[in-house]
Amino acid sequence: MTLTIMSGGQTGVDRGAFETAIRLGLDFGGWAPRGFSAEDGRIPEVYARRMRESSDPGYAMRTRLNVQDSDATLILSWSSSPEKAGGGTWFTEKVCPAGQAVRPPAPAARRRGAPARGPGRDPEVAAPVERARPQRLRTVRVE
Repeated sequence: MTLTIMSGGQTGVDRGAFETAIRLGLDFGGWAPRGFSAEDGRIPEVYARRMRESSDPGYAMRTRLNVQDSDATLILSWSSSPEKAGGGTWFTEKVCPAGQAVRPPAPAARRRGAPARGPGRDPEVAAPVERARPQRLRTVRVE
């Protein structure tokens, strides 16, 4: 079975997950808003070509589609509270079916992995965009 890393292609952890997938030779993809829009303009082609474009230019439909198409959602946040995480991270956790979201104890950067849901499961990664915590999420370490 193969593992596919899913995300919305936004700045920060979303793109860090894609970069990790590329380095490890894993499949990756996910849904993007119409026009492949991101907070920094357009999702870079290296990621966009592996993604699907939703019919809506907003982020809510993209988030719902990524959650729907994933077997698990890893929530990375500097806060242990979904409400304090804010924005898209909060919304992602809100629309996850019961038991789909995995939230490691904060701060997430100190955690080496998240509980697996079983072989062949495709996780989605959700976290605040880079602007929310600049300079804090620059390095992704995979062990």
